[in-house]
Amino acid sequence: MIPWYLGFTMSAERALADAFVLVGFRHATEPEMANAARLHSNWCKEHKSALQSPAERYGAKRSREGERLRRALFRGRRLGSFGLLRDLHDLLVLATFVHAGWMALLQAARVERDTDLEKTCRNCDTETVRQMSWLETKLRQIAPQALTVPAATRYELTASIPTTQQLGAIADLMPGPALRGLAPLAPLAGVFAMLAILLLARPGHPLKHGRSSR
Repeated sequence: MIPWYLGFTMSAERALADAFVLVGFRHATEPEMANAARLHSNWCKEHKSALQSPAERYGAKRSREGERLRRALFRGRRLGSFGLLRDLHDLLVLATFVHAGWMALLQAARVERDTDLEKTCRNCDTETVRQMSWLETKLRQIAPQALTVPAATRYELTASIPTTQQLGAIADLMPGPALRGLAPLAPLAGVFAMLAILLLARPGHPLKHGRSSR
């Protein structure tokens, strides 16, 4: 069953990398988020690459478990501090999912006396635990304001529009040359975001009267 868990963990790391990109894009105007998204997404990609050698030795069964979980999370509109809180919460769930994969592989490596796989599991899981610790710290920092201060929906919509430079930086994180090739179109995103603000800020729109929900 080691091939199954190798594929499982690679899928989970790929999903976490994509999720960090998504959250970095959603909250590019928040302090730290764009740089943190780049750092943590790159870690996840390095973790996935580190499993290539074990996958060649044991084989790796293709898995979409990580993608399924990512799609179940991060749903709905995520604006302002409350939206960031929900995204951090979902990232923590996904990072814990990754952590469990590394723990399982570590136990298998010990039984097989595979010192290379054991070292890979320890090194990668150490960084995954650091990601979880960072997410927990950010969640504690943001939760008080997000849960006790009334949302200013129109202001949050306007403030959430990333600059052209921020959009370009996040676009660089996108997987695949085809998607990264869309980076020059980033300025158009601001236009569409402004149109969304005009639509959502109309009198009587449900978002104007409270926080968004799934």
